[in-house]
Amino acid sequence: MAKLTLDQESLHDKACKLIDHHRDLDEEERRFVLDHWRASSSTRSASDRAHFTPAGLARDMSLHIGGDRIIDLAAGIGRLAFHSRDLWARWPHTGPRFVCIERNPDYVRVGRRVMPEADWICADIMTIPRMLDTLGQFDCAISNPPYGAIPRSGNAPGGYRGRRFEYHAIALASTIARRGVFLIPQVAAPFTYSGVPRFQPDTGDAEYRKFVAATGIELKANCGINTTHYEHDWHDVTPRVEVVRADFTQHTVLDTTDGEQQGQLALLSP
Repeated sequence: MAKLTLDQESLHDKACKLIDHHRDLDEEERRFVLDHWRASSSTRSASDRAHFTPAGLARDMSLHIGGDRIIDLAAGIGRLAFHSRDLWARWPHTGPRFVCIERNPDYVRVGRRVMPEADWICADIMTIPRMLDTLGQFDCAISNPPYGAIPRSGNAPGGYRGRRFEYHAIALASTIARRGVFLIPQVAAPFTYSGVPRFQPDTGDAEYRKFVAATGIELKANCGINTTHYEHDWHDVTPRVEVVRADFTQHTVLDTTDGEQQGQLALLSP
């Protein structure tokens, strides 16, 4: 467990008590849990590479998120889904229907308290190809996935075999959603906007071009979200990231079984 300050420990303990309450949490209590429950309290946090999205950044990302069915991949404790509910715009009607997939059971337990209106699935997102008939299609996929070269139980459909887990998450999203909004490392995006004086379009690095060639998925820039505005709001570490968009209606992933067959270092779903 990463070392917390006394104040952080106290706030985390209060969040844990709210999670353990035998009643539903109100809106303010849900926000408190999202803000103060620490992933570093989980013994699996290091291997999960969890970077919980700051509240302000999640709100900004929600500008690109819409539709009646939304799926959150590697959902953590549900921050992105929580801020994508679009409650005011839809009042007095109900908000979108959410499905959240997360493999860490500790995160799922917290997420079910924060987003009880979502259907939570405790599973490795790499098993999505086996769930296609059950999940159905979604209007939008969202994700702040683990970043970089982490162990995974297989490859996503579409032909990408590279080391970046975020690209595998996006390829998986393309099999179940019409479009997607993702938070990925700046180095993995085909542009630079955050932390520089002006927008800098690019063709991406060699790994990105490999991903595009394999999947046909091209990542697009956002509406002007500078993620460095929230660099002091992350827990534990501050990754340099960009918000990217993808339109999945422009291509078709034909191979939906390869992700189950091409395993690397196996990570068993909880």
